[in-house]
Amino acid sequence: MPYKAVAIVRGELQPRLTPTLRDMVVAGVELWPSSRADYRLGMESDVVGEINKRYANVYWIPEGGGGEAGALGCRDWAKCLCELDSRYDAWVVSSGTGTTAAGLLSYPDIPDLHVFSALKGEPAQRDVILNLANRLSTDSILRDRLDKKLFFHSDCHEGGYAKHSSELLAFMQEFAHTNTSVELDPVYTCKSMRALVRAMESGTWPYRRTLFIHTGGLQGWRGYSKDTNPYPCR
Repeated sequence: MPYKAVAIVRGELQPRLTPTLRDMVVAGVELWPSSRADYRLGMESDVVGEINKRYANVYWIPEGGGGEAGALGCRDWAKCLCELDSRYDAWVVSSGTGTTAAGLLSYPDIPDLHVFSALKGEPAQRDVILNLANRLSTDSILRDRLDKKLFFHSDCHEGGYAKHSSELLAFMQEFAHTNTSVELDPVYTCKSMRALVRAMESGTWPYRRTLFIHTGGLQGWRGYSKDTNPYPCR
């Protein structure tokens, strides 16, 4: 049985859609606009109620793929990464909802996990990640060690979600010039990579072999001007 894809878009739909929303329309996704006030109500919002009335058996995927199901998928991802190479002494990942970080943290064999948040004013997210990882873990001994494995950084948001300081823009240009085979996205990995490089340059990064986990989002560059986009092919 084929699936029908529906997406709720926060805010009014503009006559000219963003490149990502245009991709969704081309792929057959039905867009439903939602006021910001209604969007904040989550599953209790009016737009969710309307969609549930129109379609039967709706399977809702939370914003950012958040929740236990998304985290379980990321735990499987951690297993694959460890099987590919278990010699890293630290992993680095960006954070929005914290779902990816929680899933990775819940896998028994990962090393220290450093999580760099792209959100401003979210130091409490560390507890959210830790609590979700604890719920996923069936190993009581591992649950006791999770707190020591998790290192949460809330000071690398560069002004807030999807915002760029002048220093970050300069870093992205330099990084794109010197690392031609690796692209950073404009929301998450650009900030995490800059924070990691700064720690290494200052001598405060204590690890010998670090795995930087790229969480995608490169299509987002199409919404930026040529002045701020260091990847002209995007």
